[in-house]
Amino acid sequence: MSASSDSSSSLSLPPRPEGALPVYCDYNATTPLSEAVVAAMSPFLVAGVVGTTLFGNPSSSHIYGASARQKLDEARSEVARALNARSPREILFVSGATEALNTALQGAAFAQRARGRGKHIISCSFEHIAALAILDKLVKEDGFDVTLLSPDSNGSISPEQVAAAIRPDTVLVSLMLANNEVGSVLPLAAIAQAVRSSSVTDGRTVFIHTDASQALGKIEVDVGALDVDLLTVAGHKIYASKGVGALYVREGTVVAQGGLRKFMLGANHEGDRRAGTENVQLIAGLGAACKAIADELPQLMTRFEALRDGLLQAIRENLAVLIKAHGLAERYTVDQPHADATASSARPAFVVHCAGTRRLTNTLSIGFHGVNASEVLHRLRAHVSASAGAACHADSVSLSYVLAAMRVDPAYGMGTLRLSVGRYNEPQEMREVGAWIARTVVQMWLEQAQRAQAQAGDKLAEAGYEKVPAAKQ
Repeated sequence: MSASSDSSSSLSLPPRPEGALPVYCDYNATTPLSEAVVAAMSPFLVAGVVGTTLFGNPSSSHIYGASARQKLDEARSEVARALNARSPREILFVSGATEALNTALQGAAFAQRARGRGKHIISCSFEHIAALAILDKLVKEDGFDVTLLSPDSNGSISPEQVAAAIRPDTVLVSLMLANNEVGSVLPLAAIAQAVRSSSVTDGRTVFIHTDASQALGKIEVDVGALDVDLLTVAGHKIYASKGVGALYVREGTVVAQGGLRKFMLGANHEGDRRAGTENVQLIAGLGAACKAIADELPQLMTRFEALRDGLLQAIRENLAVLIKAHGLAERYTVDQPHADATASSARPAFVVHCAGTRRLTNTLSIGFHGVNASEVLHRLRAHVSASAGAACHADSVSLSYVLAAMRVDPAYGMGTLRLSVGRYNEPQEMREVGAWIARTVVQMWLEQAQRAQAQAGDKLAEAGYEKVPAAKQ
């Protein structure tokens, strides 16, 4: 196959209109504020004491405190409704998912050990880095034993894996509901059933925690159906503000058994479960975000799936045309969904990670063969904002720990993009983004072919043969 510089340069993307921002496809990283959230927080942005009492401390007994406390109560009810919790009392407001994880993991671990129930924790090797850091601390500094289960190639953990890991001294199982990078959804309800029915230990004394930061607002999250004791919520993943979150704490088990050990000391806020005056403005926004989820989830899920699948279709269709047009059909095909699905010389141009399991409605994790995802995003920086599945270091590129845990072929893992869509994306944007990505990837393949051809010519010249220039297409 021959390729020319003219061929690859013809794929360069046109400049964006002046002032146009890149299309945002990184909703799993953070979300913009929704209109409902802004409306809920706006009454708090009033200077001085002019017709507002909302600035009051919710622990105060006067009218200013009562006004703030009412907003807390309203938000607590909306979060409970979004999770189908039995009581608003089961909702603990915190500063974000990291604090919720610390409260759940450290709080449960220390409380359970203090009650003499053991020191063994089960989790997974592709949890969020915040959870892994806490678990590492519990092992190295606090003497706990942690079993980290490995996900399968579809990014899932089976109930059988969890059941096999349970020991008589197991006190906590903590598994994310949905992975933030590849979008796989774990079978938490079945896992909970395996824990509760364990013959190795009393499954009802084992606390089950799930990090639902990426799941809420994209799939149904029902704490009763999941049968979890603790659940983490992050505000900035559901169109609320950064710096606010919630932890569901099940009254029937956690509270009844003595609760969690507090790891932050101070005054007795949030029912003596957390120290620190509540940020009522941000909590009001979180309540509004959860109200929207409770009211609109089926429509949101349908819309997100259409955007995600439309984006994949646009990538596939544009790649098919460009592969044929630029003489790459002997090398790549878009008709095979997996890297090992064909014995022909043409390999799959891309793989969709976790295609064989349930995924988040808004997440497309797609690996392109033989390219560097960071370089793809760099070339697309004026057009698309997304995340890569490989990290660039000073002198190397490494696969993300999530893809490594799933044992993804590095030839596709290094070229993995996480494209996560949301409320403010439009179908036309997905068609454009798909075309831009396809053009950029094909351009990089052609440049690779040019370099390989040039290197081959140099070797021939070194051997005494005349170097033949590349043919123009």
